[in-house]
Amino acid sequence: MKVYNITNSYINNNYKNYYKPAFTSSQNDTFVKSSQDRFGLKAITSKTAQKLYNMDYTPKSMPREGYFLTYVLDKKTEKPVDIYVKQISSQFLSNNPSLKEEKYCFYRENPKGGLSEVGTLCINLDTKNKKISPGYMDAIMAKGLSGVGLREQQMKVETMLENGYSNIDIISVQDAYDFHSKCGFQSNDYLVIRSEDEIKKYVDYWCKRLKTDENTVRKMLVFNIENEIPYFNINKTRENLAICLNKAGLKQEFRDDTNILMHLSDAARDEWILLALSQPILLKKSAMYS
Repeated sequence: MKVYNITNSYINNNYKNYYKPAFTSSQNDTFVKSSQDRFGLKAITSKTAQKLYNMDYTPKSMPREGYFLTYVLDKKTEKPVDIYVKQISSQFLSNNPSLKEEKYCFYRENPKGGLSEVGTLCINLDTKNKKISPGYMDAIMAKGLSGVGLREQQMKVETMLENGYSNIDIISVQDAYDFHSKCGFQSNDYLVIRSEDEIKKYVDYWCKRLKTDENTVRKMLVFNIENEIPYFNINKTRENLAICLNKAGLKQEFRDDTNILMHLSDAARDEWILLALSQPILLKKSAMYS
């Protein structure tokens, strides 16, 4: 196999610490623990999560049959807003009998007393591999509200606990990367072998998309050195590219070549379990997990 020359200054030959990103997200702030906070979150860096889960509030809306009740925040006042959650479907997929899809919708009560949809969540349970697989979530209709996406993440955590699974896998699109990283998700390694010519074509492609020079793109490439062989870490590279696109304010259409495979870090998973048990939606308040 032809081994090409590597000039990337971010390469590290120590296999225990072989990855260093070219960029770090400036939007991911670590919180300083407040003496008044029940949760001094560190792995979860979302400011909204800090406000939402440290709030002492119980939903006051009337229960509705078939609905779970939780709350999010008003963007302007930061006061709690009650939210109803309903399971729409639960079924195994015909093309993959080991994959169970559970769909939920989130609603806010409108002035007429009816319910207006503010979010959608599809949770995929991989019953064969015992994990939560990438699904679908959105809060596009949650205008004026913050925290709907956090409640959707919490639902995944509660489902993970209910089924005795150990972690959650997601696929993040470019413009959702900052949100997912602030929720404690980190990118997976995905190693592939690429020739020098293939790397050059990849770099040229991204030079055109980012409208930048070759040196800038090459600084975002990530390689793993294993047995003196350079493997192209395409998923970590996509992470760097997503951060670059977000910082530059460049929104790309949904594309497979910008998708980032991610999972909860161990520290974030532990924090999410505490948060879910403190304000459960699906789980019973008496539920205990080790």
